[in-house]
Amino acid sequence: MKQRAEAVLDFAKRLIQKPSLPGEEGQVAQLILEEMEELRYDHVYTDLLGSIVGEIDLGGESTTVLCGHMDTVPPGEEKNWNRNPFAAAVEGHHLIGRGAVDMKSSLAAMVYAAASLKGKDIKGRVLVCLTVLEEEAEGVAFGRILDEHEVDRVVLGEPSNMGVRIGQRGRAVLEVSVDGLTAHASMPEEGVNALLGMAGFLRELEASDLSRSHPLLGRETFTPVNISASPGGPVVPDKCSIDLDCRILPERSLESLLNAIESRFPKAKIDVQKLTLTTYTGKTLEVDSFFRGWVMERGNPLVTAAIKAVERTLKKESEVSVWRFSTDGVESARRGIPTIGFGPGDEREAHKPNERIEIHQVLKAMEIYREILVEAQGLSRMES
Repeated sequence: MKQRAEAVLDFAKRLIQKPSLPGEEGQVAQLILEEMEELRYDHVYTDLLGSIVGEIDLGGESTTVLCGHMDTVPPGEEKNWNRNPFAAAVEGHHLIGRGAVDMKSSLAAMVYAAASLKGKDIKGRVLVCLTVLEEEAEGVAFGRILDEHEVDRVVLGEPSNMGVRIGQRGRAVLEVSVDGLTAHASMPEEGVNALLGMAGFLRELEASDLSRSHPLLGRETFTPVNISASPGGPVVPDKCSIDLDCRILPERSLESLLNAIESRFPKAKIDVQKLTLTTYTGKTLEVDSFFRGWVMERGNPLVTAAIKAVERTLKKESEVSVWRFSTDGVESARRGIPTIGFGPGDEREAHKPNERIEIHQVLKAMEIYREILVEAQGLSRMES
């Protein structure tokens, strides 16, 4: 067991040491592929988008997926880090570096957890699916994998501080624009300032009754995250645009979201943000920035199985909650596949400088992923 723990930690460090921004995951993907082959996975391949899929075939038809993403956000200003963000330094009981929490330590734990089942008296198939571009368009790459495989359940490895996660709000990014009329900036009364019009929109948005609430997922939020005005120079702007980040409940469709905002603010032009993304394999994707939320019932058998696995390993009651951020689960849940989450690391550390994770959580997570897969064997028997 000690040898395996050392191997997991070493693998996590090597993953962190290879930067992998969205669209630049190639080196990490190659490292994972080689590690899976070294661990004697039954089948390993890279799909057209560059995601890695590793299969452990234990016999039987039921399939459980361990899902994570290989990309990370940029480290930001290095002056805010106490050390090189890609050094994968160990400080006391913590592993530090970009991706330590979100989510390369979890990738290492999942890869080794699945491999540890080889040769055991457990039936079923395990797919370890490690995706690209999740930080920019969650679920899109995972959906391409799910198109190719019949899957019975999904376990997401995003950080959960060793608790079980059973849902999340959805995410949409809307482009909102307000028109005006140009004039010389020295004579603003001769024009209509689109910036001031946008300020009015934002005040009205904040005061509106648009936000809905859910007893578990909490309230919806509508947050402006970017603003621009044109044409620039000493000119009253005739156009102002913002990106509006919307965290929404599962019942919101894109159509209902757009209608709800447009009916309250008829002077604003609103549409979903459209992204053009390029993978490290050279494929181009056109993506609408709308990702629907989801929530599992607490009594779902997969939720129960995950709770049992956590409590059996940690010898304490498991926290059951939801994520505040969005995940690849938007795609599996959309397809009606039972989906839960569990991962090492405190979510609040994600995307921060000096991102860190407790090493003992990484090692315990490997054990818990293994136990969840064992519990999934029991689900397979009940479903057959």
